[in-house]
Amino acid sequence: MPVIDMQCHLLEYPADYEGFNFGSIFAGARDCEDPELFSCFNTERWIEEIFDRSDTTVGVLSALPAVGTYDPLSAEVMDNCRRQVEELCGDNRVLVQGHAWANIGELDEALAAMEREHADYPISAWKAYCNVGDGWFLDDHDPEGKPVGEAFLAKVEELGPNIVCVHK
Repeated sequence: MPVIDMQCHLLEYPADYEGFNFGSIFAGARDCEDPELFSCFNTERWIEEIFDRSDTTVGVLSALPAVGTYDPLSAEVMDNCRRQVEELCGDNRVLVQGHAWANIGELDEALAAMEREHADYPISAWKAYCNVGDGWFLDDHDPEGKPVGEAFLAKVEELGPNIVCVHK
């Protein structure tokens, strides 16, 4: 029976990084012996925890709501992890949810960023955080909200895959 972890995160920071560490909000931070938390959530540790110390068959890396700051789980970081696991375990053990920030900045720029990410990386789904920033709805029903949902969904249909994972 396959075991699929549908919501995984890891964090990769450059050695000279100073700023908010997403690791501080994860439950595993309390057991971490690294005061900076960097080694507790990096790719190497993630691979060990997910594929060596558990029964997980497939892990789905899910983009973080890192807007306007360094993104420790960028598409590049997720793809590097995916390729490392592929070398160790074989194909299709790590799936990647692409970033989708339809409500941050200009809509055309956000949609173009989705196109670039889709062209550069094997995206298995699109991750959206409707609760980040001003908030938004997929159906654009709120007349006070930013009308980006329908354009986002149209871009997903154009690019594929037609899978959207929304964090509410």
